[in-house]
Amino acid sequence: MSNLKRVFVSFLFVFILFTAAQAAISETDWVDYPYGVQYVSGNTNAIRNDLNSKYTLWKSNYVTTSGAGGYQRIVSPESIQGYANCTVSEGIGYGMLLAVYYNDKTLFDNLWSYKQTKNNTTGLMHWLIDQNGTVRGNGSATDGDTDIAFALLKAQERWGGTYASTAGTELNKITTNCINAGDYHVKPGDSWDDHQFPSYFSPAFYRQFGTATGYTTFWNNVITKCSQMVGSARNNTSGLIDDTITHAGAGRGDNYKYDSARVPWRYAKDYVWYGDSFAQGQINRQAGFFNGIGATNIRDCYVVSSGNSCGSYNNAPFVGSAGCAMMVSSTYESTLNNNFYPQTSSYGIPSTYYNTTLQLLTLILMAGYMPANIGGGGPTDPTPTPTQGTGDPSAGLLDDMEDGDNQ
Repeated sequence: MSNLKRVFVSFLFVFILFTAAQAAISETDWVDYPYGVQYVSGNTNAIRNDLNSKYTLWKSNYVTTSGAGGYQRIVSPESIQGYANCTVSEGIGYGMLLAVYYNDKTLFDNLWSYKQTKNNTTGLMHWLIDQNGTVRGNGSATDGDTDIAFALLKAQERWGGTYASTAGTELNKITTNCINAGDYHVKPGDSWDDHQFPSYFSPAFYRQFGTATGYTTFWNNVITKCSQMVGSARNNTSGLIDDTITHAGAGRGDNYKYDSARVPWRYAKDYVWYGDSFAQGQINRQAGFFNGIGATNIRDCYVVSSGNSCGSYNNAPFVGSAGCAMMVSSTYESTLNNNFYPQTSSYGIPSTYYNTTLQLLTLILMAGYMPANIGGGGPTDPTPTPTQGTGDPSAGLLDDMEDGDNQ
């Protein structure tokens, strides 16, 4: 081997090691949220090392190049609607969130590239793809769409470039296809609108969507509608809410299960980042309910009207999200530190795609590694100037050049 080749190979090896080493949360990623409380331990290095170790395990079990068309995808080894080793758009959104908060640009870009190969006619991702890359669930799922768009905004802060412009294009698609133009309610996806999922509501993200696009009135209307729907459908004492609700704001009787388990995680961000009073009230109700049960006694189903358990398992989506509710005030700081965070952290990896992914997402929020804004990154590229005199984002939207129609 020539000296030049040796130098090149050595440089490439060092570059790969450097890139891999950067795929982790660091000391500078930690923030003290402006509202509420968060997990505190005397050994911050140990917490960070544990979170990084869990991320490595998560990647080794749930990230694959198989069936990804030369990119990477998040895989669910467990069957979803009969398809084992499949990918759901929700998982791509979660994966992009974890990748940007863990400073993993390679994974982030590969997930984004994979997503683009699975877009439907609206430019949003089909919600279910089998292990061979065949679409098995047509239409988008709004939770995945929302998380992907928010992750792109965070990527701009983390790495610079043109991620913000790309996010703007995604947000155009979401506002056009996933938000009801009549009353601003959040649709389940771009192809149906028969009911609503409270766990899809992401008010903290919507605030940033409004700022990024200039359509603050529109997104504030969406936030208000979400608050109305949750306030109407929840148990006003426990904060529990059914997995799905009607457009009239009533629960559909399908209990607090794996969808609605994410509600405290979604609303905790809106409180600890922005101090929103509705979010505070929502997670305070759920903190009181779950604190009364105890982290080790929480189960994976509750009847909304009575609060009675209808589940059998104690796992991360329920305990971790309940732990996020404990961030509401110092009243629950001790139980957050001594019970809910340790219990969430204790679950072994691998578990299931969904359980392990929610384990990481709730842990980094509780521990202060999921800030509203990521420090550093390059300058934000220009966003389009909104049409004056309207809060309707369908006026003056960016063209989605990906679909090839130039319209």
